[in-house]
This record gives sequence, C-alpha cells and structure tokens, in this order.
Amino acid sequence: MERQRFSPFLLSPFDHFFPPILFLSEVLYFPTQNKQGAIEDLQLGLSRLFKLVPCLTGVADYAHGSDKPNVVEVRPVSANEDTAPLVEIQHYPQYGLPATVNSDDRERGERDWSGAAGNESWRCLTPRFDETTVPAPVFSAQINVLADGVALGLVVNHMVFDGMGNGKIIDLFERCCRDPTTATSSFSFAAEVETRQSLHELGRTRTLPTVNNTSSAVKNEAKQQEQELVPGEGIVYDGTELNYSLIISDEQMRLLKSRCNARLPTIICSLGNEEKGQPKFVSSNDVLTALLWICNAWVQKKEQSSLGVAVNCRERFPKPLPNNYLGNSVAYANCTLSRSELQCLESWDKPHWQQSLCQEIIDNEPILDLLTLMAYRIRCRLFNLDADELGRLAASYYHTPDWSQILVQRCDILVSSLRTWNIFNLDFTPRLGPVQQFEFLPPTSPAGECLIKPARKDRNGNPVWEVMVALPAAEMEQLCRNPLLNWACSDKSPVSYLRSL
Repeated sequence: MERQRFSPFLLSPFDHFFPPILFLSEVLYFPTQNKQGAIEDLQLGLSRLFKLVPCLTGVADYAHGSDKPNVVEVRPVSANEDTAPLVEIQHYPQYGLPATVNSDDRERGERDWSGAAGNESWRCLTPRFDETTVPAPVFSAQINVLADGVALGLVVNHMVFDGMGNGKIIDLFERCCRDPTTATSSFSFAAEVETRQSLHELGRTRTLPTVNNTSSAVKNEAKQQEQELVPGEGIVYDGTELNYSLIISDEQMRLLKSRCNARLPTIICSLGNEEKGQPKFVSSNDVLTALLWICNAWVQKKEQSSLGVAVNCRERFPKPLPNNYLGNSVAYANCTLSRSELQCLESWDKPHWQQSLCQEIIDNEPILDLLTLMAYRIRCRLFNLDADELGRLAASYYHTPDWSQILVQRCDILVSSLRTWNIFNLDFTPRLGPVQQFEFLPPTSPAGECLIKPARKDRNGNPVWEVMVALPAAEMEQLCRNPLLNWACSDKSPVSYLRSL
C-alpha cells in the first residue's frame, strides 16, 4: 500500500511520556462469511485513512538539528528504508473468532484460553517487525482471515498517539470504510500538527517551577520518585504476565457507587477536608479504580502501593485542545496507600473469608470505608489536576535537558479508562458489519496495568464493565481468590484471542 508524503514534525513534550518503541496493539473481530469482500473493504478503508492521516505511514525517529538530545519527530519513510509493512494479509483456517462476553461458548467451557502461561498464539495476529529499534513505525496493520471471520490486528506507536487518540483513529477508519466524506470533514491533519506545536509553545512560555514556589507535598513526592523509580522502568511488556478479563455488571457498579457516596460525608468529615471547592462525590470510575487498587495492593503485599491514573487532559489545558486531537495529552494522577491502611483486609487470608456470603463483603463497614476513602483520594487528585498544574508540567517537560528523561514514572498499579471508546457502536460496511469483539494484545499491558475497556453489553443486552488486568501468574492466582473482587465480578478468565478448531 502506498506511503504518503508529509512534512516532518516534532512530537510534543507530552508525547515524550513514552519511548518510541512502545506500541499499543489491538484486534478488531468481524464475523463474516464474505471474507474476500471484507478484505477489500478493509484495504480500501486503510488506504483512505492513510491519505487523511498521512503520518500513519511514517516513522518516529530522533530529530536532527534539535537543540536537545533525544527529541523525537515523525517523518516520512525514506526511499529504500526497511521498516514494518503498512498492511499484511495472513490466513489462519485453523483458528476461529474468540467467544464473546457471557456467550454460550464461554458458559459451556469451550473457550480457548490463549491468554494462559506459555501460549502466545496472539502474536500471529499483528505484523512482525523489530520493536526494539528506532526509527520505529507509527502504524502497522494485519488482516487475518480466520475460519469464521476476519480479525484486524493494529499496532499503533504510543509515543505518537495516546489511548483516546487511538480510539479516534479507529473512528476515522470506520468512516473511511463507510463514508469517507464524513471522515474528511471531521479531521484536519494540519490542525493536528499545529496542536503539537502549541504544546511546545506552552512549555516554552511557562515559568519553570522552582523549589521556592513548589509545595512541600509535591517536593516530597518528587524526591521519593527520584529515589525509587527509574524513568520508563517497567512500562514495556516483558512476556511474563498473564492477562485476565474481569467482568463486572453495571448493577454491581451502581450499587458500589451508591454505597460509597452514602459513606462519603462521614469520610470527608473525618479527614477535615470540608473546604469549599473540594469534590463532594466519587464517580463509577473512581470506585472501580479504587477497587482494582485495593485488590492489587493486597496481592502485591508492599509496604506502600503507588497508583497512577491516566487522565485525558484535552479539556483541562490552559487553552483546551481539540477534542479530536490524536496526540498524547495525558497526565497521571498519582496516589499512594500504605500497608497499614489495608488492615481490615488481613482476615481475607483466613479460610472463613473464602466461604463468606457475598452480601457480607458489601455490608462490611471497614471495607466499605476503605473503598470510599481510596475512591475519594483518587477523586481529589483528579480534581487538582487543573490548567495551572498542566502548565507547570509542560514547562518542566520542555526544559528537561534530555527529553528521554520525560518518560512516565512506573507505578505499582496503573489504571487507564477507555470506556468512552465508541467501538461497539461502529458499523463499518455491509460486508464487514459491526465489531463483534475487541481485545488489547499483551504488549499493551505491563505487570500491574489495568485497562478499563470500551463500554459494551452482554448477550442479554445488559451493560457491563470489562477490565483487562496484567499480573505475574502467582499474583493473578491470588487476585482471583480475592473476596471483594469475587463479589464484584460475574466472570474472571484469561483473555481469549483465538479459538482453536
């Protein structure tokens, strides 16, 4: 497929959160018997997408002539340059589409556990290229023809696009397949480049924070991170984790949120945190994040557990960014909890908790208070991530002498929510139809990462919350025995990427 020409552009300071060799990998599954028609529609849609977003056909490379080391740009591929293929087609008649959420196949136990230890059949679903060197591809796709449908594997460079940008690329791709005129009217590549330039300008013109005007809490947190964390450490999948899918009914989430908000005034009063302007509620995302944090911290058994929550900041910047901006505009809300705060959970190691009634968990006041407190801690940190703080972050990143040191700091637990992705409401073409199933592939998820997946419904039409969790095998086994998680989840199982026939 033809590569596009475009003018090279520098990636923003916020893009440098991630190394140029970190990729988001995902698969879209289409059940169709007209496989040749599906291939043609996907190829045509991708060709149109590359013309609309030409940088998808380029590479991320270190910029020449920059006044700082390790500044990365996106440029077109040079003549005769060896890089990943834009689009490949592979045939796998020995595999079928994976079972869907709460499908009859899953309930009968006929699912292929291709997320289990030692089984890496998912690797065949995306293009193979050297993922350790720069220049690195911006985008690569592989159309996989299965026995009962088509699976489209996508590899997206995380340094160029964040999670929300990734979702918007899929939205644009669907429009390019179905009605390219609507895609053209909803996206401007020139505006995309200008937005990255504006983030450079924000960092350049803002005053760099100094020791004297930085709060003691911020200084202490920075000092602790400097001592304990290495930039970028552990953010790339190393092949030792299991990836499990947790399914939580919307009814359970509404119950948890209601109980936590009912307890919140008491928690706020006990903290002495009743100032005007402070948040007075916790959201469903806050509660789910707190639940994942508590359960993972209980498993990891560290004296202090660090949490990073990825926050879409497009509307939080001093000058809000366009909603359809594809680049990285994420900041991380960081929180910590100490092992002593988990004392009410210590009895979970005792046998009687393993047989306790589900209702005992949600009615346990100390556990509910802990969940509410952690959800509120997260909410307050999100609340304080405002335009002023983003301006200070932009200045700090911009003035970093070596931009490879901007890399996101690794936390014990990292939670990203992509629930607002619209992927299950997209309808590509009559020959493709809607996406039946969507999965992130393991390279997306290092140990401790929890991805809240796009909103969807089960086979009965009921909304569910789905989370992909990555943990080492021993920790995953303990997590699956956690009573609070067992109460919340209707299903816990290894992620299935293919079904063996």
